[in-house]
Amino acid sequence: MVSLVALLGFLQGIVQMRLIAVILVLAILVVPLSTVEPFSPVIQSRVTSFSNVKDDQSAKDRANLYGRTLNHAQSEVIGKGNGTLEPIDSGIIELLLT
Repeated sequence: MVSLVALLGFLQGIVQMRLIAVILVLAILVVPLSTVEPFSPVIQSRVTSFSNVKDDQSAKDRANLYGRTLNHAQSEVIGKGNGTLEPIDSGIIELLLT
């Protein structure tokens, strides 16, 4: 959200208006969907995970992945080369390992 606000300062007037219009349209579409039964539990669980990181399993898994791969990257100074790695969920970590 902060990046969108910062981006607005660098854009020209017409592009700013388009971006604001897109954000408003998305908000108008998402808010009613968040009250409909099939979507509300999913949306609510995702929103609460932003404020409660301790119970977010995805964040724990990413932190574990980063810890393992960073240790591996520190021990492999030369790297392994392009195309020799298993797919990793982070492009930055992949760059460090290649």
